[in-house]
Amino acid sequence: MGTHSVAKNRLDWSIKIDGKLYYVSRIIYYMVNKIDPAEIEVDHQDQNSLNNNADNLQLGTRLAQCTNRGIFSSNSSGLIGVSWYKRTKKWRVNLMHKGVNVLNSYFTCKLEAANTYNNKVIELGLDKMGKTLNNLNDIKCDCCK
Repeated sequence: MGTHSVAKNRLDWSIKIDGKLYYVSRIIYYMVNKIDPAEIEVDHQDQNSLNNNADNLQLGTRLAQCTNRGIFSSNSSGLIGVSWYKRTKKWRVNLMHKGVNVLNSYFTCKLEAANTYNNKVIELGLDKMGKTLNNLNDIKCDCCK
């Protein structure tokens, strides 16, 4: 058994059986639930691909997994879907859904940007699929004084 890189900066435990590579998360899911995940993906609820505890694993589509993503490591705003755009010197709000950019707006106020993002996530029902909303109470914004 070893680790297998599937994406930059991401590792999954894997094992080779009869020359075929399997993710350990899929094997554990099958052993515990007696259900073959087949073409459906096994998702890690805590977004830690090395945490293969059975209660952390769930079946999900690619869309559900993309929805369940948290903040990217390159994020400098500390908010989901909100980043500082140097060219315009404004906060940029960006949201992709089903491969389509459904939100691409710019704001001078960081709080307004985060609120716009949250509203769009709720409008699309993505919050019910596990998409995290920004906590507006924790946002420190100079323009809101």
